[in-house]
Amino acid sequence: MKKFKVIYYIGEKVDLKTKVNSGSVVVENGEAKLISKSDECVAILQNTSQVSLFMMNGLGSMLKLDAEKGFIFLSVIRFCIAGKFALVNAIGTRDLKSVLESCNPAV
Repeated sequence: MKKFKVIYYIGEKVDLKTKVNSGSVVVENGEAKLISKSDECVAILQNTSQVSLFMMNGLGSMLKLDAEKGFIFLSVIRFCIAGKFALVNAIGTRDLKSVLESCNPAV
């Protein structure tokens, strides 16, 4: 089992004013799930058709997943304060992208 501490947002676009949620991505037995802080399964990440890595306004790396419900934006973090300020782990975000691509054969 591998666990990534993340911030996430489900919607059409994300910018510097977007309030994000904290949670984690848990990968076990080839299945990746996005879990909220209250231990609810927010999304199963195998149902994504595309995973892309981009730089958010030159400040930090972020993943954009094209899912059935819309877009899911993810970043692996070191810490987050009130959903407004987070220290992004760029290497962890790239590692998560590789893990999600290996879990999802459609990507």
